[in-house]
Amino acid sequence: MELQRIGFKVICLEGESIPLVDFIPVFHRWIQQRLTETLLIDVADYSHVNEGPGILLAGHEGNFAVDETGGRRGLAYYQKVNQEGGISARLAAICRSVLAACKRLESEPEFAGKLAFNVRDLEVYSNDRLLGPNTAEANEALEAHVRELLARMYGNDSSSLRRESDTRERLQFSIKNDSADVDVTKALINLAG
Repeated sequence: MELQRIGFKVICLEGESIPLVDFIPVFHRWIQQRLTETLLIDVADYSHVNEGPGILLAGHEGNFAVDETGGRRGLAYYQKVNQEGGISARLAAICRSVLAACKRLESEPEFAGKLAFNVRDLEVYSNDRLLGPNTAEANEALEAHVRELLARMYGNDSSSLRRESDTRERLQFSIKNDSADVDVTKALINLAG
């Protein structure tokens, strides 16, 4: 599978009551101080869109968003440019990017004690309907790589994956892992090892 435009969304455990516009000055600071590995360019406010992309932090290599798609707030990151390596390596790199951003957001002074992410509640998706159509074959091919990544991240292979069954929608899995005692920091450590 040559899928490149992959995204991850980590669902909020706490922080759904934070006004979306409160993320704008924080993201502007990230741009000004170059606080991520990716080149960040601009912030776009979509807070007026019901269950939409919320606040988008546009970057050259990929975009972050405090996303509310499906009525679930979380931090999403999707890769826009092609990466080296196989699909497993690309999945791990993208997952590390979103988890590092989650950790940074949780530690921002504006959100101290108000924002937390649940790494046991994720979504992974393809933003490329040509290379990653929502078909049974593509789902099966991607699922094997996602399960490999989750086993590393959680330290077990007991994750449940629910695929998006509507073929008009993008290729996507909703992931739950209730047995793991893993937070953002632990997940990053597990993926680094």
